[in-house]
Amino acid sequence: MAEAVERARRSYARQAWGDACAGLLANVESLDVEDLERLAVCAYLVGKEQESDNAWARAHRLRLAEGDLDGAARCAFWIGFRLVNSHERPEANGWIARLGRLVEDLPADAAPRAQLAYLTGLRAVFDEGDLVTAAADLGRAATLAASHFDIELAALARLALGRVLVFQGRITEGVHLLDDAMLTVRSEKLSPIAVGDSYCTAIDACHDLFDVQRGQDWTDGLTRWCAHQPDLVPFAGICQVHRAEFLQLKGAWVE
Repeated sequence: MAEAVERARRSYARQAWGDACAGLLANVESLDVEDLERLAVCAYLVGKEQESDNAWARAHRLRLAEGDLDGAARCAFWIGFRLVNSHERPEANGWIARLGRLVEDLPADAAPRAQLAYLTGLRAVFDEGDLVTAAADLGRAATLAASHFDIELAALARLALGRVLVFQGRITEGVHLLDDAMLTVRSEKLSPIAVGDSYCTAIDACHDLFDVQRGQDWTDGLTRWCAHQPDLVPFAGICQVHRAEFLQLKGAWVE
């Protein structure tokens, strides 16, 4: 059993998400909290969303039992992240509320408050259409994450804020934020979930704006990133669709 889990860890390290997920799922009852978080990530990346949610939830409980508030908040954040982006409103609201309870006694500038602000900002866009609240929450998330040197969350928040500003008609400001965030995504080592989501968000914005140059560039980047990870499910199909869309905008009908 220990050898099987170690093989799964090696598969995870080399981004062989399918092998990692299969190995960890086969030994799920014996996994420690770090391995549960690995399972949550690779299960999401191969399209096993329920298994991913279950792993995050179990890791969340174990982090709480260990008194690891930051770790528990991180697990709640990532399950909330998936649920909000999937428009699963009741469950998303539940995990946002759970994260809110975790941080309610923390100082106003505590790092987990950036995670909460990011999720409430996304919810304001997706579920409520409240762009003013979304901009305020996402701006706060970006600033607070940057103050804690959390470059991943800061990039995610700037990217989402840029999209909101585009929705508000503040095109130049929004596109500058997209450029800033995508520079981080393409030059820093971020988690695969964050990278894939960032590319998709930025490319969607370009499609809305008919910004062919940026859209083609970022679609090419997503294509290259997916090519090294053949087990990816959430982003690979989207990658091909967007590539075709931007080729059409350029008149490259045969390609």
